[in-house]
Amino acid sequence: MMKKANQPTKAIRAGNIRAVVWTNQSDGGGEYFAVTVMKSYKDADDTWQETTIFGRDDLPKVELVTRKAYEFIFLSAGKSKGDKFTDRLAEEGAEIAV
Repeated sequence: MMKKANQPTKAIRAGNIRAVVWTNQSDGGGEYFAVTVMKSYKDADDTWQETTIFGRDDLPKVELVTRKAYEFIFLSAGKSKGDKFTDRLAEEGAEIAV
């Protein structure tokens, strides 16, 4: 099933920080992912706004949502290829304890 253009594949939120995963098609017919990270806040007029500027205290949440986005992409890419999870971990250089 093909997703409509400009529809996010996955959104991951930690408080007011959000990572959105997008699935795109390459010219060669392959699939690749892109991620946008943003922060929501209310301005002086009490209107919701978004920014890509993060303060020191936002960084742990940025790290969390980007890590979760990576995990989602890593696992999704393998599903489309039909790879086993352990094969993908080995390709990444992870040691697997059995």
